[in-house]
Amino acid sequence: VGHGESDNNGVIKCTTTTSCTYSQVKNKVKYVNAGFDKRNNAIIECKGGKCNVAKAKSGYYLTHTSTLLIQCTSPTTCAEFTPTVNYYDNADSSESSNTIINCIQNSNVVTCSSEATNNGFYMSSLSNVLIRCKAGHKCKTITVKNGIFRGALKVSPPLVTSVQTVIVPSSTSLRILLLLSQMSFLVSPPPMFTPLLTPTVLKLMIPTMICTSLSDPIFTLLIKVVSFNSTKLVTTSSMLLRIRLLVVMKLDAYNDENVKLYRCNGSSCSIIDKPDANTYYADVNKRILKYNVNNDVFTFAYEKDIICIFANNKCTPNADLKNQEFCITYKGEIVLATTDIKNRETGECYRAGTINNYIYGYSQHLYHMNQFSAEMVDQTGFYIISLSTNTTVVSKNYKNKNNSIVVYGCNLSSCRVYEPDEDTYYYDAQAKNILRYKDGVWSSPSTSGYAYIAINPTNTYVYKFAKKGDEIIIQGKANYGYYYTIDDEMYHCDQEDGECKPIDETGYYFTNAGEIYYCVHDSEGLEVTECVKQNCVSGQYYYIDDAYYRCEVSSLLVPVVSRYCSYDDNVVVNFPLALTEEFPDKIKQAVDDIQKNNNSTAVVTRRGKNYLEAVSGIFTNCTYNVEETKSTFDLVCVNNYVKVDDETDEVKICNVDQLGYVECIEDEDNPEKCSVSGAFHAWKLSFFMTVAVIFFAMVMNN
Repeated sequence: VGHGESDNNGVIKCTTTTSCTYSQVKNKVKYVNAGFDKRNNAIIECKGGKCNVAKAKSGYYLTHTSTLLIQCTSPTTCAEFTPTVNYYDNADSSESSNTIINCIQNSNVVTCSSEATNNGFYMSSLSNVLIRCKAGHKCKTITVKNGIFRGALKVSPPLVTSVQTVIVPSSTSLRILLLLSQMSFLVSPPPMFTPLLTPTVLKLMIPTMICTSLSDPIFTLLIKVVSFNSTKLVTTSSMLLRIRLLVVMKLDAYNDENVKLYRCNGSSCSIIDKPDANTYYADVNKRILKYNVNNDVFTFAYEKDIICIFANNKCTPNADLKNQEFCITYKGEIVLATTDIKNRETGECYRAGTINNYIYGYSQHLYHMNQFSAEMVDQTGFYIISLSTNTTVVSKNYKNKNNSIVVYGCNLSSCRVYEPDEDTYYYDAQAKNILRYKDGVWSSPSTSGYAYIAINPTNTYVYKFAKKGDEIIIQGKANYGYYYTIDDEMYHCDQEDGECKPIDETGYYFTNAGEIYYCVHDSEGLEVTECVKQNCVSGQYYYIDDAYYRCEVSSLLVPVVSRYCSYDDNVVVNFPLALTEEFPDKIKQAVDDIQKNNNSTAVVTRRGKNYLEAVSGIFTNCTYNVEETKSTFDLVCVNNYVKVDDETDEVKICNVDQLGYVECIEDEDNPEKCSVSGAFHAWKLSFFMTVAVIFFAMVMNN
């Protein structure tokens, strides 16, 4: 407890051993006392602008934030904690003001508040503890033994109870169930309470949990009790009901609006949403049902179901299995036959091991199936399946050379087996992977990039993808242009034609990714096309296809945007010979003059392998047009261009290393050629060279 300057009490909060802050508290709130007297007074109680220490009561307190509670296990031991969704015994409750703390989920946060209580029992945060509340008395916690307890019901009418019937699962199974029209309460409800079962309430029910033995024909469900206030539905509490079993026998019952499909796993049952595609079910009555998604109805799949024995991926029916994809085992499991099978003969079949184990089975259609259901695949795409497990392929499957893999290609529900093309990757959306079958081996990319990918049976193109762990994320479809794939193949893509094709000519190729390759193509098709990446000079600029690019790390050419565009800087711009069909007029004129008048060339020779041959020049006054997203430069000079300085009459030559003009000397081996001076000082030129330079300068000025 802290004291302020105006003698108003507050609290001092210390977050570290050296950091404390004082806060004045005006509202009613409780804190855990960390002061010297905490052993005698575990709580700080603030109200009316005053804060004082107080003895704690066993139970729970609301505190300064709705996301925390204070738990006091004794009058001297209290601590803050983060609650879960549950009811908590309110230590501040009294006989005259009986309340309980209710913690609920809001988005991803659990928040708590107090609310008035009803007669009955509330579930607490401990599985064996109930909170008992009674009018005129403070709520108490009790440790329960075996038995049934009445839920805390809201006493103001009208009251509605939503109840869903579950058949007790003697084993894991799928069940088609009906609501019982009448419920028997172990403890009689208040007189105004009348059970009312409506489809609206049914849809609002959460999955129910079985609380009694699975062998008991009459068992108990934990359900929610709900009440209507005008048109608003308010969930108030949980309660326990005892329910008698019901088994559906007639077809009409399956399509009753109160019929629900439950999945039971041996310890609990929950509602299954209606599937998105035609689905076959083997229900508890050992009948094969078909749900038709277009008509939203259940029907018997066959007039008479055929029983079969399944073992080692084969099945033997007790009658001719003709024009009938499914049979059912003596255990009530659904089995898919690949083809017709004669009575007492054996054929290839599919069956999943458990209700939680899903496999793919292929017959007239492709099915995604578990032990008791088979949903028809109705999504366009490829399904890459390991035949050893009949499941979606994973890395350990395709890396094992002895494991067989099959590719199913589906256009909606029409599926067939595909023979893989060796130059194509196949994308499986379920596995989130792409695989290629080449030279007898299945493989997946080890890095991100571009690849020629079949997304579905009607869409094969070059796509950009990212590899994250064992997953492949398709990022986008290639635009018009050239793309170099992860398999060292060069493709040209044209979305208007709707296809990507490998290149069929030797030459230089500038890809949309900003890389330049020199590719050698064997026109006779005896050798594979080989491509070698060309290097550029980092930091220099390149003019390709009427646009400027800057060379970055790893010889990646990126478009020149505003951050690369400085008006006052002199920069080197290269014009690659292999990618330039026609130079801009000023560059073309300068190249011709350099060859004619200086007996030289504007091409810069680079050290190292695979550098692009280019005419180089010095440019300045970079300007970026935001609307056109285009850069422009002004020419200073072209490499090896010679001129006479107007002020000094000295002969100078353009040099890319010096980003401008420098003094030059007569070439000893070629008297008609002017070269850069190593010390940048002028040598006396021969009479012939001087005349040539003057004439050169006059021509250029004109």
